[in-house]
Amino acid sequence: SARISLIFSVIRLIPPLFVLRRVSEWMAVTFFLMWAGSLIQKTYICASDRSWYQLSAPQCHLGTDVAIVELVTDLFADVVLAAIPIRLLAGVGLSPDKRRMLYMMFCASLLTSMVSIIHAVFLLGPSGLLEAITAQAEAGTALMVANVGVLSPYVYRLMKNGQDFDS
Repeated sequence: SARISLIFSVIRLIPPLFVLRRVSEWMAVTFFLMWAGSLIQKTYICASDRSWYQLSAPQCHLGTDVAIVELVTDLFADVVLAAIPIRLLAGVGLSPDKRRMLYMMFCASLLTSMVSIIHAVFLLGPSGLLEAITAQAEAGTALMVANVGVLSPYVYRLMKNGQDFDS
């Protein structure tokens, strides 16, 4: 859901007549379908094998198939979330400071990819507890990255003595 929020933040920056906007809108639909497919897959796996209900610390072990699907969809989404804004900014005339800040803002989604890879490693392993912890870390990282777009202009304003990013 954080990635869907990010893609909508990017979409609102792209003028309606740009082809890149249509591509971004279709990516939002794709992100939703990936999320729904992943949810259905996890629900099916955990509901069809109820042996984990009787464990002292109940945790559904999702296994290799879920790890592969999560890793592929997460990496795809994060690359898209970095590539679309970079493509949008390629022809825009900005000062080097502003351009650098925007690139860092949008490439922050790649940080979520790193946490996603760590989570996939624990999905493939035997430990259910670390699987849950890394899932929480991934969700937290994605939420922080989604808020970078809001916080970056504020920090810019603080560092530039009240000068607005748009000026």
